[in-house]
Amino acid sequence: MKKNTFSLICLALLCLTGRLSAQYNALQYTLPSLRVAPDAASGAMGDVGIATDAYHNSMHYNPSKLAFSERKWGLAGSFVPRWIGDIGLVNQHQYLAWLSGFVRAGKKSFLGFSHRQYAFGDYEVVDENGGSLGTGRDNESQTSIAFAYRIAKHFAASLGGSFIYASHASGQVVQGNEIKPGIAGAANLSLTYKAPFSIGRQKSAFTAGLAIRDLGSKITYTNAANKEYLPANLGIGLAWQIEFNPNHSLTVGSDVNKLLVPTPRPDIDNNGDFIPDYRQKSALSGALSSFGDAPGGFSEELKEINWAAGVEYSMFRIVALRAGYFKESYSKGDRNWYSLGLGGKYKNAGIDVSLCSWLGTKPRLVEQVWRATVWCQFE
Repeated sequence: MKKNTFSLICLALLCLTGRLSAQYNALQYTLPSLRVAPDAASGAMGDVGIATDAYHNSMHYNPSKLAFSERKWGLAGSFVPRWIGDIGLVNQHQYLAWLSGFVRAGKKSFLGFSHRQYAFGDYEVVDENGGSLGTGRDNESQTSIAFAYRIAKHFAASLGGSFIYASHASGQVVQGNEIKPGIAGAANLSLTYKAPFSIGRQKSAFTAGLAIRDLGSKITYTNAANKEYLPANLGIGLAWQIEFNPNHSLTVGSDVNKLLVPTPRPDIDNNGDFIPDYRQKSALSGALSSFGDAPGGFSEELKEINWAAGVEYSMFRIVALRAGYFKESYSKGDRNWYSLGLGGKYKNAGIDVSLCSWLGTKPRLVEQVWRATVWCQFE
C-alpha cells in the first residue's frame, strides 16, 4: 500500500487500471504516455507531425515519411520533464526520454527505430503497520521498428511494430491481486503522399499523411480476465511548404486524431456479468466500433476527434521559429494548449526546444511543459 492516500488514488487511476477519468465520458485506456509527443520541433507546432518533413523523429508520427528523406541516416534524442503534475510521490523524478533514428536500406526504402522511456518517479512503500519497506519506481517503455518504402514517385507506405512494457507498483497486492508488469505488442501502419509544385518561381510542396498507431493486444497488470485498451490512434495530417527563396521557407500543417477505443457505456451489460460490454471487446473490435458507439450519436463522435495546427518559419537554413495550438473537446479530456519553439542548426546537427502552456478549464496536469531535442543526420 502507499503511505499517501492521494498517491494511491492517483496511481490506481493512472497506472493500475490505466484508465482516464470517466467523468464527462472521456475515453478509457491505459498507457497514456504513448500519446505524449516526444520531440521539441513538433511539440512547438502543437504536436503537428503527420505530414511535415521527413526527419529524425518521424517514428512517433508517421514513419512512412522517411521514404522521402534525402539523408542516409539520422539520430535524435529528446527529453520531456514532468508531464504529469504533483501526484503525491516521494519526489518528482518524472520524465520522458526518447531515442529515435533511421537508416537508408535501399534506393527507395528506410528502416526506422525508436525507444521511449517514461518514469513516473519514486513512491514510498509501507507495510500494514506503517513501517517503511523502501521505495518503488514505476515506468513505461516502448520499443518500435518500422520499414518505409517509396511505392511511387509521390506515394510511400510503412509497416512496423512495437513492444510495450509497463511496471506499476509491481509486487504489491491490491484487493487480493498481485500487481505484475504488463506486456503488450502493437502494429503501426502509415501512408504518405507528397507532391512538389511551383507557385511562380517559388518551390512548394503539399503533403498528406495517414497513420494508425499502437493497434495491438490489450494489457493487464494483474491476473484479471478483463484487460485494458492501448491508446490505438488514427491520425490524418496535411501540410503545405513554400520556399520563398533558398534562405527562407514557411511550413503550415494541421493534424486530426481519433483514439480507436470504444466509448464508455457502463449501462450496457447484456450478458449480466456486472462488467460493461465495452470493456470486454477485443482490441480490433473496439477499434472498429469506436466510429459509431458514442451514446450521444454523431455529435459526440465528433467530440472524440482532437485537432492541432502549427507553423514553422525557417531562416537561412539555420534558425527555425515555430508556434502551434492543440484542441480537445471539453467533454473528452479538455487538453488544450498553445506552444512556441525555437530550433538551431549547424551543418549536420541541431537542437530544438519548445514550451507548451495549458489552457484547459479543468484541473490541468501541469501548467507548462518543456521539451528539448538534439539531433544529427547525414547525407
